[in-house]
Amino acid sequence: PDDHSYWRRSFAANMDHFVEIPFEERDMTLARRLNEDQLDILIDLNGHTALERRVGLLCTRIAPVQISFLGYAGTTGLPHVDYYLSDRIATPPEHASHFTEFLALLPPPLTYIPTDHRHLQVVYARSPGGGIHPATWEEAGLPPDPTEER
Repeated sequence: PDDHSYWRRSFAANMDHFVEIPFEERDMTLARRLNEDQLDILIDLNGHTALERRVGLLCTRIAPVQISFLGYAGTTGLPHVDYYLSDRIATPPEHASHFTEFLALLPPPLTYIPTDHRHLQVVYARSPGGGIHPATWEEAGLPPDPTEER
């Protein structure tokens, strides 16, 4: 469901076509609808873990490229899933033989789990009075905060 977060808005805005799939929609009905959309890439965010899992849809080869990401920390075991998107910490390259998918590993410093930086304040700066405070993006030498409304 739409949580109205920056991340969801950003993700949806950067897609040519973004569809939220209602849990109530039957797999075969959904498969027909998605085939009509002629998807280029299908990204499964649930894997085998969630009640709303749709791994069966992946077996119908709805898109020429199918990716498992985020929701299940392991292989789907399905030959119809082409890639498993992760990073080298969560999925060390030496574990590739345990996956039916090809490992698509994000380069450092990107991580498998998207994080809202506002929950992480690990960089500190010296205050004029001698104390410390959480550093601003500028004080930390980072580019402007992408989540701030401009």
